[in-house]
Amino acid sequence: MRNLKWIQGIIVVGVSAGMLGAMSVSASANSQYSAARSNSVRLVWRKSMKQHAYTATQGARYSKHLGVRYSNNDVTPTVTWYTDAHEKLYKKYQGHSTIYYHIKSADGTLQGWIWRGYLKKLNATKNVTTNATIPATGKTADYDALAKTAILNMGGGAKPDPQTMQMAKSILNKILTSHVHFLTQAEAYPDNSAAVNDNDVVLGDVTADNLNTASEKYMFNLLKSYGIDGAGYGAKKADSSFLMLNKMNANDTLHTYFDPSSDFYGQQGLTRKNFFVQAKIGVAMAKGTDGRTAMFAMFRYPAKYAKLVAD
Repeated sequence: MRNLKWIQGIIVVGVSAGMLGAMSVSASANSQYSAARSNSVRLVWRKSMKQHAYTATQGARYSKHLGVRYSNNDVTPTVTWYTDAHEKLYKKYQGHSTIYYHIKSADGTLQGWIWRGYLKKLNATKNVTTNATIPATGKTADYDALAKTAILNMGGGAKPDPQTMQMAKSILNKILTSHVHFLTQAEAYPDNSAAVNDNDVVLGDVTADNLNTASEKYMFNLLKSYGIDGAGYGAKKADSSFLMLNKMNANDTLHTYFDPSSDFYGQQGLTRKNFFVQAKIGVAMAKGTDGRTAMFAMFRYPAKYAKLVAD
């Protein structure tokens, strides 16, 4: 279902080292570098500014000279952004200047530059504190609340399904108490120099015809014991991911692995606003014995989702 699972083997290390491994610069699934975009602007000035609160649902978030696009703003619609600087860029080929604000999320894990025309100012009294950040206490109740918040922040009508939430929690507990070794990114991609010191674990969908490691076989059989016969759509299928990360932002993690392709909108009566309404979603989180944060997430879709086609 998700729009990057089919190329996960290629980019998962980049995701881990960026958004999941160093949250000061979010490298979301749609992150990209463009030399042409960077060279199309010239910095006029860059200054600090007072803090103001905004949200953004249009446009994108960039590095300071627009070279790197961190993420489209429609995947973080509920994040409250706080300003601390602004810059004026001259667009060489259009012959005019524009203003970008430097913004950060409340927990500091996301940042970047957004054109001010895409920012919608929040009233000082409006309470929009929905950033899903790791609780300092490590208590189960706190992680449960965090997981539920992250699901709601997916948008598209996403909501926790009680039965699937309990299933996800039970599955995560069995994973963490098992003696199965889950490959780290360094072990999974030994030829990638970017992953040499990366001990994050990322295991996505497992299917019967692609069980190459002990952890994949274990996960497939574990899900089967809960009536989930691998990845896919329908009552006995689910999209799932298990992650064990040094740093985690629950909002970004779910967006990265479960955001639908925009190609799906308009098919089977699905839109950006209702895409997850019929999905049964369960997310569980916990702190591992080594201090890393663990997450198991599963999205169970009706059989009709199998008819969706991405270009």
